[in-house]
Amino acid sequence: MISFLEGQIVHKFPTKIIMDVNGVGYEVSISLNTYERLPQDGEKIRILTYLHVREDMMQLFGFALADERDLFLKLIAVSGVGPRLAQGILSGTTPQDFKEAVLTNNLARLTAIPGVGRKTAQRLVLDLKEKFQTDKLKHMAVEQNGRQSLLDEAVLALVSLGYRQTQAQRSVQQVLQQFPDLNTLEELIKHSLTQIQKNS
Repeated sequence: MISFLEGQIVHKFPTKIIMDVNGVGYEVSISLNTYERLPQDGEKIRILTYLHVREDMMQLFGFALADERDLFLKLIAVSGVGPRLAQGILSGTTPQDFKEAVLTNNLARLTAIPGVGRKTAQRLVLDLKEKFQTDKLKHMAVEQNGRQSLLDEAVLALVSLGYRQTQAQRSVQQVLQQFPDLNTLEELIKHSLTQIQKNS
């Protein structure tokens, strides 16, 4: 499988690009979302790809972002959805909006995408909703683990500075409650030291 191509854009069109990769010209089908992210002709790019193989032809599909390719692969696994329709869906919505529509059973939003009728929309919801829910839970678990790891590292750093473990844990948890978007160890330790002074 060809995972990505790196080379120069020779010609860029809304539905495809021609790329020069070490003197070989590749025609790569793309969505409008990918088209809007590409630089001008003559620029060098790296594009993620999927090679679709049939008895009578081989076709390369290109993606600017990994989540677009991931969604494409999920779409073509749905009965009745081929690469062309999958690419059309990616042109008609963003991966995030599409997932939201599936998770909320928003058939009106799905049928607004060119090429997607009511039956296809229902099949997409039936086949993909559970997969998207699983992906969402995995993502939340990864975020939770990252948060716990940050907390543990901050507590260890404070203990190494001579503070008691209970004192360090309390201050770090207080800081994370006050600043839920805080995501760097340095900032967390700095705020925690200030919090320890307040708690004293």
